[in-house]
Amino acid sequence: MYSRISKILVLCLMVSVVVFLPLAVSADTDEVIEIGTQKQLFIDDYIIESMDPGVFKLMNEPVKYPGNPVIPMDQPYEQIGAMSYGGDQGSIIYDEEEGLFKFWSMEVSWYWSQDWLAYAYSKDGIHWVKPKLGIVEYPDGYGGSFDTNFLGEEGQWTQAGIFKDPNAKSGEEYKMVYYCSSKEGHPEDCKGMCIAYSSDGIHWTPYPDEYQPIWPFGSDTSNNPLWDAKNGRYMYYLRLGTLLNRWLEPEPEYLPGGVRTAGWASSEDFLHWDAPSRYGPWAGEEMKAGPEDKYVCFHPDEKDPRFSRHFYTLSVLPYAGGYVGFTSVYHTLDGVGMRIPAGMDSGKAQNSWLDKIDVQLVWSRDGKKFERVSRHPFIANGPEGSYDVDLVYVMQFPIVREDLGEIWIYYQGVGGHHSFDRRGEPQLGQICLAKLRLDGFVSVTGNGRGGALTTKPLTFEGNRLAINATGVDKYVGEGWGTVRVEVLNAETGEPIPGFTKDDCDAFGGDEIKHIVTWNGKADVSELEGESVKLGFYVSKAKLFSFQFYQD
Repeated sequence: MYSRISKILVLCLMVSVVVFLPLAVSADTDEVIEIGTQKQLFIDDYIIESMDPGVFKLMNEPVKYPGNPVIPMDQPYEQIGAMSYGGDQGSIIYDEEEGLFKFWSMEVSWYWSQDWLAYAYSKDGIHWVKPKLGIVEYPDGYGGSFDTNFLGEEGQWTQAGIFKDPNAKSGEEYKMVYYCSSKEGHPEDCKGMCIAYSSDGIHWTPYPDEYQPIWPFGSDTSNNPLWDAKNGRYMYYLRLGTLLNRWLEPEPEYLPGGVRTAGWASSEDFLHWDAPSRYGPWAGEEMKAGPEDKYVCFHPDEKDPRFSRHFYTLSVLPYAGGYVGFTSVYHTLDGVGMRIPAGMDSGKAQNSWLDKIDVQLVWSRDGKKFERVSRHPFIANGPEGSYDVDLVYVMQFPIVREDLGEIWIYYQGVGGHHSFDRRGEPQLGQICLAKLRLDGFVSVTGNGRGGALTTKPLTFEGNRLAINATGVDKYVGEGWGTVRVEVLNAETGEPIPGFTKDDCDAFGGDEIKHIVTWNGKADVSELEGESVKLGFYVSKAKLFSFQFYQD
């Protein structure tokens, strides 16, 4: 028999790490939300009316792949001149038409003195090929010349973000946002973020000069463009800078410098963009006010610990009718991240968090304004001596593996602090993988004493209700936890006969798509179009999502 304490410990071990999240319920509970057949997550409180004591939400961290790094620096030309993947820059997609995973990232030499855009592909997402493309030979003086997987001359495609456009005309299937340079084939005197296209993802052409740049400043970090199918637009996520005192009174250490945060730009045709007109405190004295508020995705606030208020990147995954975001948080001692006190710059920081970067989770319903899910790391730094001990950046895009019931999150793990050059450290960045259960960002669970999560009034389409849940414990087996669902009349709050929690057949297994039944009956078509509430009775199990659908 397990003691009560043992049971709690076992529950917490069902995933690698869990983080308790508070409930912040909207005061308006009379609104009827039409969810149709859209899958519903618990990552925010949009559909939640109440949670009884003993029922709570957890943020779940993904599990790092034991074979990391999956794309190491393993070519001869990557062993010369202290090469590294570009830290906070890169894209990985799954090309369904070709059945290939495709990778683009900047490779940089020691102290960022040179950079090239590199390409690789994989059939399984684990084993990668770096093809000899014959486009660029590594320069003499680094031990000889080699046929490489580089896509252009040094500095030609800098800070590139790439995706495959489902709406593209022939010859422009792949799209790129990159920092313009003075290299041949680029617009003259163009300073800022530019756009290019390709038919194969390998040979690239800048768009005509009249469309360049789309933003007249540089975003020297992860630049993440995508097609937003929900709203029929292109989105581009970039880094902005501004003063902390726009939102809260900063401590003296943050003055007079600025802080980094994430912003957005949008376009209907990928050529004409609605984008910020100002960059921030590093763009000149006249720009001290920073970017317009509407373009700021999120910003530091009083809940952020001191020295954890810089947001380096924002990679975004459209998911379940919303947008899951992954932001890299830079932990630094001052506002601009440049002043490391004497005695703390030797490469062995006195504080384990100093000069490091980890990943936090954010969420949006419109793709522009994001909420912070938790201040706890979603992907944390690895232990001393590991491939990702110092810096972690999520690449665009995470890959949804419906076939495996997983989300594959590729990230760049870096050994070497942010201020590696001032510390005299090498900085080795390699591509790593972390896996998360499908829908598994945030789950609902309970302590076994009873109680429910109750939704706001909903209307739905379909004749079945599916849940993604697990009641399995690796030590105890199935039935350690259970989920029951009750359907209530939205007006009276009373359970609907035949759909009460006592009628519901308890689920204690582990399924991505379990069909809920009441006394063996799965058909809910008689309630379709009615205003109902759902009560989820979760006892020690984990409930990740639910969805109505038509079988």
